[in-house]
Amino acid sequence: MGKPEKLVRLSRISLRDHDLSIDLDWRYPQLFEYLQVSPSYRLAHRIAMGMLARDARPLPADFADVERTYAAFGSVYRCFFDDWWIRTAQFRFGASAKPRVHGLLKLTHGEQVDEGKVNEVFTRLDQYLTEERPSEGLPAAVLVAIPVSHDRRRMLRAVAELIERELGPETAQEGVVEAKLLDNKIRERTVATAMRALLVRASSPKTPLYKVGNHLGLAPHYWTDPERPRSDDQDVKRRLMEIVTARQLRRAYLLSEHAARGRFPCLDPLPPDPNRPEFNYATVGKLLWDYVAWGRKHVAKLKARKAEKQRQREALASTGEA
Repeated sequence: MGKPEKLVRLSRISLRDHDLSIDLDWRYPQLFEYLQVSPSYRLAHRIAMGMLARDARPLPADFADVERTYAAFGSVYRCFFDDWWIRTAQFRFGASAKPRVHGLLKLTHGEQVDEGKVNEVFTRLDQYLTEERPSEGLPAAVLVAIPVSHDRRRMLRAVAELIERELGPETAQEGVVEAKLLDNKIRERTVATAMRALLVRASSPKTPLYKVGNHLGLAPHYWTDPERPRSDDQDVKRRLMEIVTARQLRRAYLLSEHAARGRFPCLDPLPPDPNRPEFNYATVGKLLWDYVAWGRKHVAKLKARKAEKQRQREALASTGEA
């Protein structure tokens, strides 16, 4: 089975635009989806966005790992995988370019600044903040205006003093990690099945687990007809189907929480921690439905914008013909 065209296309974009050689496979979009449902990652997001005070609840013992992962990958709640990959994730997985000094605007002595120069510096600043700095691993930076004089040594000393004053001696970024997916024997089907079980459970939290397993076809030999009168044989099969389904939901939890800590895909047991948040299926379901609703609106806006641009092109073309 060939690799999905979308992953091939994104790999080519990373190589073409940023010289990042990354062979995307199924693990990358799955990581994105598991970060979306991870309770710990959601907790880090709410704290980072000021939606929850840091001391509002006890935090997991290894929450620093979660916050490092969040610093690397950012929000995953109002974007598609493609956008997240281009904006953020590719720079965490690829070999980032070494940080260098960037010039945003050059002014000669006595030159007046007009609207064109202002637009130029804003364009260059946007390029630096959204493309160049992320590709260099989000290094510490100070944006300055340097007056060029005959005494350039004095200017260089002043720049060094400014950096020292603004950033201090330590300028390394400890919160941003270079990510690497785990190369193990966990198969795509295992990860995808666990996610499917979570989605069905979250969409209907009160549905009995054996019905969730029936719907997903997790164990056909344990399937039972919910409309038939109960019997001892059916009760045994339903209990076994519940065990199979609960195992898939546990896998989904482990995958999501390890992802939040920078390990994916991973099904290793987590150490006991009463402060680590568990799945709340009703909350997960609401978040997913909100995401679907956002996605539909976002796509509609993109289509409307594309249609408007097409109408403008056609109007310009008809004006030229006239």
